[in-house]
Amino acid sequence: MRSLLKALCLLVALGLTACATNLEKTYEGPVARVADSADKTRDAGIFVPGKANMFYLMEMDGERVPRTNFSATAARYSGGGIAFEPVQVDREVPARPLKVKLRGSTYHAAPIGAIFGKSHSVEGVVNFAPVPDGRYVVRGKLGANGSSIWIETVDGQVVTQKVYGQAR
Repeated sequence: MRSLLKALCLLVALGLTACATNLEKTYEGPVARVADSADKTRDAGIFVPGKANMFYLMEMDGERVPRTNFSATAARYSGGGIAFEPVQVDREVPARPLKVKLRGSTYHAAPIGAIFGKSHSVEGVVNFAPVPDGRYVVRGKLGANGSSIWIETVDGQVVTQKVYGQAR
């Protein structure tokens, strides 16, 4: 029975590894790096725990990005109450023209924050042409008066169209 359990655990681990895209194995060519970003905020309401507005790369040319700052933060702090720090995530991307899907959304440290707190989101597809060895950051703004998201260089130069979302 114990060896069956070990074999099952090994198969699950291998399966999860296979789900993660490894750019080095699937792409041969110049690369750039894109980092997700987060703006940690806190509402003063008694029922609203800590939260952060997170901006991340969701897809490249229609392929889902397996790890974002949103998913990594949720995995690390699940069940941990309201104390958290957004997990920093960056990844290599092919240095060639891409269609990328960006998303900005509010992460709540505890589920009750999503029920009683304010949440905003924005999502859209933009053209992105990273240069070899370039370093980029997904940035955005989320708010009651509207939201936006884009990619910029680490020096702050916007390099994609901004996607705007309606206030809700």
